[in-house]
Amino acid sequence: SPPRPSPPAVPNPAAPGTAASSLSFRPVRGVGATPSYAAAAGTKVALFSKGSPRHLSSPNPATCVAFRWDGRVLLVGDDSGSVRALDAAGKGTPTPLRTFRAAGAVRAVAWLRDGRRFVSGGDGGTLCVHSLGAGVGKSGAGDGCVGRGVGHGDALRAAAVATEGDADVVVTGGYDHAVRVWDATACGRDGYAAPVALRVLFAAHPVECLVVVPGTGW
Repeated sequence: SPPRPSPPAVPNPAAPGTAASSLSFRPVRGVGATPSYAAAAGTKVALFSKGSPRHLSSPNPATCVAFRWDGRVLLVGDDSGSVRALDAAGKGTPTPLRTFRAAGAVRAVAWLRDGRRFVSGGDGGTLCVHSLGAGVGKSGAGDGCVGRGVGHGDALRAAAVATEGDADVVVTGGYDHAVRVWDATACGRDGYAAPVALRVLFAAHPVECLVVVPGTGW
């Protein structure tokens, strides 16, 4: 059989030699819509679609990015412990909505299914559940955290959200080799509530990436 063609090269999101620490694909809406994605690399976040990429400057090295399920809001975490929510609904460059404070340098962000809450985690080892309606900026001082999960004994490096079932299930992994499963359903629904620890698993090595497989029971 003829050899398979090589996949197209992904353009470097910043200067040559800069490592991309995170990628997030923007959901494609409508027939013929152009796929696009965001990449965090150094002090820049690059948005790729047709033509040349658009670059957003980050006041601190960007570590992780995540589009909301509708593609209208982009989260950018950085190593200063901040998460910025950007309005990405228009065709222009995304504009700041709010800023949130996390526990230590941020290494992972993920949206809960309602699109009004998201989680962050990082070097502090704490899972933070944030409400998009709070934060620093338009709402004044505050971290927008409506629930904290404590349990990792080292840096939290990965977070993923289950998309099935009635509960808001969040899975986190860290340098302590632990994979922890949380129920964040109550966080922010009626004020502050800590996520409920459901179970913990242990890996042979530090955990840096997680994917929740559909159909997996908890």
